[in-house]
Amino acid sequence: MCNRITRINPPAYVALALVLLQWFLIDRFINHNQVYTGGITFPQLFHNMMLTVPFTQYKWVVGIFWTLAIEFQFYIFIGLCFNFLFESKGLLWKFVLGYVVVSLLQYLPFADFHNFFHYSSLFAMGGITLLYHQNRITKLEFAAVMVLFTALAYWQLDFSITLTGVLTSASILVTRVENKLFALIGKISYSFYLIHVLVGTTAEFVLVRVISPDTEIKKVIISLLCIVSALVGAYVFYTFVEKPFIELAKKYGRVRA
Repeated sequence: MCNRITRINPPAYVALALVLLQWFLIDRFINHNQVYTGGITFPQLFHNMMLTVPFTQYKWVVGIFWTLAIEFQFYIFIGLCFNFLFESKGLLWKFVLGYVVVSLLQYLPFADFHNFFHYSSLFAMGGITLLYHQNRITKLEFAAVMVLFTALAYWQLDFSITLTGVLTSASILVTRVENKLFALIGKISYSFYLIHVLVGTTAEFVLVRVISPDTEIKKVIISLLCIVSALVGAYVFYTFVEKPFIELAKKYGRVRA
């Protein structure tokens, strides 16, 4: 858990600081008023950094962090329940029982439904796919449990999210693509996740003043350039921010071992 915190949290804090800097510059030099930064409070920043916003009345500064919060809630859950779910006797029924119980916890009176319990069926799909990939359950068992959690996901979420979970599980099992470009994108994917909105909106602000978005073709060009800018920004962020913390997490893990 400490390794994951070392690996993930500091880059997220840097991204948060960059967003706050962007907001300050926009308010200072464009809005000439505290449009974005006026409502920011220290308790809000604290809960953003602790990823506890869903359990408070505060709002996210970086909107996408709600998914990062769910990821950390999953780490806590899996850290506490790993042996029960993946290592003990009666593996399959304990796995099913554990995730069904967790899915029911979504009905507790949380301030925000964007939490691990609400999306737990998607994590269950990933877990059962892992067990099948490791040949620890049969094809029939895998299919039966996938049907169960597909139905549960549809009940918890909606069709599009459920379909995304099913297709992701299927792609993990059937896709075997070795490609340097895909490997690079995968390597910088967390950095892209953290800063794509920041870089994309900044690039769009500049580009619409250079390329007038008065035709559909120009709008597509601007969108593509924004995506390219975000990918380049992600690579830079990975190199100078994320990668050093990856190395630190590895070093920390070796020291503990």
